[in-house]
Amino acid sequence: MKLHACLRRNGVVSITVGKDASAFVSAPFLNGNILFPTGPTDLARLTDSILLPVYTVRDGYWRYSTHIGSPLMSQNETADDVAKAYAAWIEPVVRKQPAHWRSWDLMEPGDTPS
Repeated sequence: MKLHACLRRNGVVSITVGKDASAFVSAPFLNGNILFPTGPTDLARLTDSILLPVYTVRDGYWRYSTHIGSPLMSQNETADDVAKAYAAWIEPVVRKQPAHWRSWDLMEPGDTPS
């Protein structure tokens, strides 16, 4: 419950999208589907926190840029809605710089990104 306590104190928590989760939802992504964990959505809802998408890319030698999007959810949105919003936000970034995306293993079996 350290994450919950941190958010209750108005702290910041960073959660990397990956396969180390117990529940997932599927969202359209790169002409296929990708699995996104539901944990970040659940945690944000439980703590009444804002869920922001963040992505960092390398721009050159020791140069990076971090992109922060608009909040992904309101209290009425489901984990499916949030996954779709995140996929739609991140897809242009991945299309532009696919070598920076580290979550290819989240593509659903049989999907071929294009």
